[in-house]
Order: sequence, then C-alpha cells, then structure tokens
Amino acid sequence: MASTGPAGRHVPPWSISGELFGLVRDRLAGLWRWREFTIPLGSIYLAGAEGGAAAASGIVAILAGLVLALGFVRSGSLTRAVRRCVKRSRTHRWQRRWPTICRGLHWYRKLEEGGLLIPELLTWRMDRERITIALRPLAEQTAGSWDQMADALRRHVGGASAEWRESHGTLRVVVGRVGLPDILPWQAHGAPEGHLVLGRRHGGEPLTLDSWTTPHVLLAGATGSGKGGTIRAASAAALAAGWSLVILDPKEAGEYAWLELLGVPVLTTLREQVAALEELARIRQNRQAAIKLRGVDGLLALPIETQQLWRPVLLVVDEAADLLVATKGKSEQDRLRAALQHKAGGLIVELVRKGRSAGIHLLVAIQRPDIAQLGDQGGALRNNLAARLALGRLDADGLRMLGISATDPAALALDGTQGRGVCVGFAGDPRPSACQVAWLDQDRARGEVTPTWMQGLCFIGPQSAGEGSEQAEEAAPLRVVR
Repeated sequence: MASTGPAGRHVPPWSISGELFGLVRDRLAGLWRWREFTIPLGSIYLAGAEGGAAAASGIVAILAGLVLALGFVRSGSLTRAVRRCVKRSRTHRWQRRWPTICRGLHWYRKLEEGGLLIPELLTWRMDRERITIALRPLAEQTAGSWDQMADALRRHVGGASAEWRESHGTLRVVVGRVGLPDILPWQAHGAPEGHLVLGRRHGGEPLTLDSWTTPHVLLAGATGSGKGGTIRAASAAALAAGWSLVILDPKEAGEYAWLELLGVPVLTTLREQVAALEELARIRQNRQAAIKLRGVDGLLALPIETQQLWRPVLLVVDEAADLLVATKGKSEQDRLRAALQHKAGGLIVELVRKGRSAGIHLLVAIQRPDIAQLGDQGGALRNNLAARLALGRLDADGLRMLGISATDPAALALDGTQGRGVCVGFAGDPRPSACQVAWLDQDRARGEVTPTWMQGLCFIGPQSAGEGSEQAEEAAPLRVVR
C-alpha cells in the first residue's frame, strides 16, 4: 500500500498483510474502474437475488448485459466506454508498477520507518511511437539531474531517444520508442498557412518553421552534415507554399542552379547581396508603414486580399561568415569589401529584429555558431535567431553556443548521420529536441518543385511606400465622423 503526500509517494515496507490488503483493494477497485458495466449488471443481479431467484438472476444479468451492450452499440458510445475503462485500468497498472520502476532507476529515498519515498507519478501514456510520463520529482531531484533522469528512463524502457519538459514542478519525460529514420524523403506537405515543414522531430511531430513563433532560424553544421539538404527542403517548402525566396550564396558553388531556373534570385557577389538586402529593407519599411496605418500587429492580421498580394519572404544566407565577417587588410579593395560586409551585417540584423511582422524571415547557415562567425554584431544577431538547428557533430562548446547542454539526452542524436540534428526554439519550444531533416536531392527538386508565386525581387510587394499606404487605406474600415 502506498500513499501520496506533498513530498512524494510513500511506499511502506513489504509485508504479507499489506500484500493481501492491496490485492483485495485492487480487485474492488477493478470493479469501479469498469463501472460503466459493473454497476448496471450488479444492480440487476442484486435485484434478482433479493427476490429469491439467485439462479435466475444470473440469467437475467446476462440478458441485461446484452441489452446494455446493444444500447451502447446503437448510441455509438460502446467504444468510448470501453476506452475509458481500459485507460483507467492501464493507469492503475502503471501506478502499481511505479514503485518497482523507481527502485530499478534508484529514484527513491529511504525513510526511517523502513519504507521508501518515490516521485509521485501523475500520468503514464504509451503508444507505438512514444512513452510519455509526468511526475513530481523529489526535493533532491533538482533541475541539474533531470537530463540524467530522462536518459535513465530511456535506457530502462529500451527507448531510442528521450526529452524532458518542466512546468510548475511537474517533470514530463517523452521517450521515443521508434528511432528517427536515417533518411527521410522530402514530400510536399499541406501545412497551415505560414508554416514550412522541414522534417520530423522526436516523437513523430513535424519539424516546422512557423512564421509567427519561429520567424528566423540559425542553422549550424560542418560540411557534409546536411546543411545544403536543409536549405533545399526549406526552399522547396517555401516555393510550394507560395512564399517569395531569396538566396545569398557567397560560395558560388552552383548548388542553387535549380532555383535559378525557377526565377529565384540567387546572389553571389557582395555588391549584389548588399543591394538585395537594401531592397528587402525598403520592402520591410513599406509593409510596416501600411501595417501601422491599418493599426494591426503584423502581416497576418491584414485583410486576406493584402496577404495574398504581399507573400511571406524567406531569405537564406548560406555560409554567413563569408558575408558577415569583415575582411582584414589595408588595401583599398579590402577596405571597400569590409565596408560592404559591415553594411550587410547591419541590414541582416535589422531584418532579423524587425522583419517578422512584415513577413520577412531568415535562415542563416554557418559552420559553427561562434559569435565571431556572425560579424561585428554577432551577439545581437544570434540572440534574435531564436530557433536553432544543429546538424552533424558539435563539441560541448558548440552545443553551448546554441543553448544546448552537452549532457542533454537530445544531444545524443548528433551521431554524424546526415540530416540528423537537434533543434531548439521551433514552434515556441525552448527545450532541445532530436530531429531528422527531410532529404531532397537536386535532380528530384528540378523535376518536382514548382513555384506557386512569381519569384524575383520585383515581385515582392509593395515596391513603394505610396503603394503600401494606398492599399492599406483601401483595406481600412470606414470611419463615421459626427
């Protein structure tokens, strides 16, 4: 027999009387867990027994049970009733097993009277893909030990990955029973408006760039880790969703040739990149002037006609260090290049800080998330890139720069598999999560990806402040002057 208190769940020492009492109590509680069926049948049986027809009452109870089942079927509630009873039974079963599990995990404190104090189990849910438990840790199980607790539970149940979340003293651990696939083929998703699906997260949930909660992404990973595949997946999703796409590619490697064939601006020289950033900054100002005139919070709050005209923009900055880190040198050419890089860095920081409400979103890719690789304003830029995605392998310092502890169970996902990573901040989730980015090769991208919106800087509206103000005035509600 165990009791629950504010400090945890008390488990008394083993005894024969306690086991017998627990057995009887469980059998009686089992009747209550199936009360949708046991109460009607028991009432009919007792009514028959009181009339002196004990033998006949059994037959009556069986017939009543059939009638009851038929009524459930006709009302469509039989399945729901059975599910409720099964859920109660499963919850009770895990509550009974919980003390044994805690002993195996060493999650207990010995009491002076010989019993144990274990964490209180709130819920235990299990399906084919995941095991989710919620518990209240003991006082000595502080936040510093929750990584180890989550990983210990994963190993105890034989799971593939583990994560934990905490809210108001409740620790929630999710253990993935099915590992992430080594290769996840890209496919066009019917995602909600403003969402781009990049892959799959731990537990089967989609890895989604949400234009409201995940406006900008910092993508980190060494060569061969899958950064190029991630950018292809994000670009294909943006084109399929009707977004405008702009690529800044200092490498000039030719891996974006398939996008150039679709009319997407792929800018390789520093002057072209700065000019594109200046144009996007002007568009942002024009949009926000119209948004301010309208009196709303952002692009998504404008009338649907304006949203259809001013599509969201995804700006991809590949190998950002080549663009943001100022060239050192005393020659005239070096000084000119450094000035352009400084200007590019300021424009990118401005777009990251102010672009969300205007529907302009950035994906900044670097090899290592050092502030030094993000230029003179690296600290401000990294702080505003709230969603982070690490691919390949990163050491403890690299993980720390992304806000991920090297001891976090999610960090175990960084095993070198191409496209395998750890994400933080996606969908507003501040905790790290293992993920797999969808793979899309260039040949398939050329054959299957088709833009649903005209591409090019000249098609990103509004092109002038007057155009934005005029459209906003037309969309604004009429005001009655008295």
